[in-house]
Amino acid sequence: MKRPSTIRMSSRPAPQPSAVFIGIFSLTIFFARKIVRTITPLIPPRFMNSKTTLALIAASGFSIFSASAQTFTWNQPAAAGTYNWNDPANWTPDSGFPNAVGAVADMAIDYTGGSVGVNFAGNPTVGILYVGDTDGETTVRFTGGGGSTHLTLSTSSGNAQINKVGTGLVEFQRYLQITSNTTIHASAGSLNFGATRVFAGSGHVTFTGAGITTISGGILNDSLAYTGNMAVSSSGTLLLNTTVAPGGSGRLDVQDTGTLSGTGTAQRATTIHSGGTLGSELAMGTMAFSQGLVLSDDANFRFTLTTDTVAGRGTAFNGINVTGGTLAIQEGALFNLAFDAAGSSVDFSNSFWQSNQSWMVFENSVAPDVTAGIFVLGSVSEDAFGNSFAVAGGSFGFELEGNNIYLTYTAVPEPGTATFLMGTGLLAWVFKKRSRRPTRV
Repeated sequence: MKRPSTIRMSSRPAPQPSAVFIGIFSLTIFFARKIVRTITPLIPPRFMNSKTTLALIAASGFSIFSASAQTFTWNQPAAAGTYNWNDPANWTPDSGFPNAVGAVADMAIDYTGGSVGVNFAGNPTVGILYVGDTDGETTVRFTGGGGSTHLTLSTSSGNAQINKVGTGLVEFQRYLQITSNTTIHASAGSLNFGATRVFAGSGHVTFTGAGITTISGGILNDSLAYTGNMAVSSSGTLLLNTTVAPGGSGRLDVQDTGTLSGTGTAQRATTIHSGGTLGSELAMGTMAFSQGLVLSDDANFRFTLTTDTVAGRGTAFNGINVTGGTLAIQEGALFNLAFDAAGSSVDFSNSFWQSNQSWMVFENSVAPDVTAGIFVLGSVSEDAFGNSFAVAGGSFGFELEGNNIYLTYTAVPEPGTATFLMGTGLLAWVFKKRSRRPTRV
């Protein structure tokens, strides 16, 4: 049974000040034109020169611009398939479609019946985009056109926004032209960027929200290179499974409560700030940094082991490769250990934990800066079966061998072994004591 053609509005962040500004500006121009129309008949003809005419034309032009920056709501799709963004029939009001600096496009839908595609033909511009299936039953994909097809994010004030709503998957298969600084907020579910080119422009992008944002497409270094900074904050999780090109002086920063993980390469200077986290069980593998990596005081590295083994770097446990620049670990940086990830088989009662072990976690092309020490041991999770680390009974530490940093595990000897060693030590002490006695004459 097909659902009625209605939109279920989801809870979402309030529009940025840019949308409010445009609304106020529209009202101002509206009343200004009223005044102009009222006083024009009272103006003597000799004063109606070209400047006056231009002023009236400008007022009309500004009014048209303001009207184009209104809010458009996507109509409930009647069936699965691909729809055109620039078709007014797909929007309410149907007098146009969102295509202006600061325009608001509301594409929060509630639909069951297959994926919905949206064709970006015409390369539209918006300030705020809400998108997603509120009940998580439908995937929304932005596609269509050639490789140059894109959506421009631009506002006259405040940040542009993409607000991914609901638990349904949203995929961008065409790139975003980042003209204004932009917040990409995934409140839940997954938001994927998989185009050959993901971003272009120079505006900064910040990833936030409890959902998972994945970049698997390209961030290229060519004539349309993306040169803005990238940041993860406010509980955002970014899985970087591609190569992020240098982009001039563009940086990559993980702020408080943000998480960065993945299997890609960051060719940008990267800093994990206080409260930020590098590493997640959501993307087991090795991640590379070619322009240096800094773990600040109270920053977190999350090490995940899924099998009782020291083999399988990048499969059984995650690793970091710093292939260029320097790894700098500042005083107070935390090393947290997770053994209970989904699919893990780690068992602290296994004989594996009765002998010393070590894992190469950070592989560095040059000697790291560890003058403040090699991490502070943070949290240690239970194993896959709910056993606390006390069952293993050993201790963790860190070692620098060459340029590389290892996580080490020192086992506690078996009781019989410990007794034997203690007895051997006592006999050696007695023998040494006796050998020092003077010889009687």
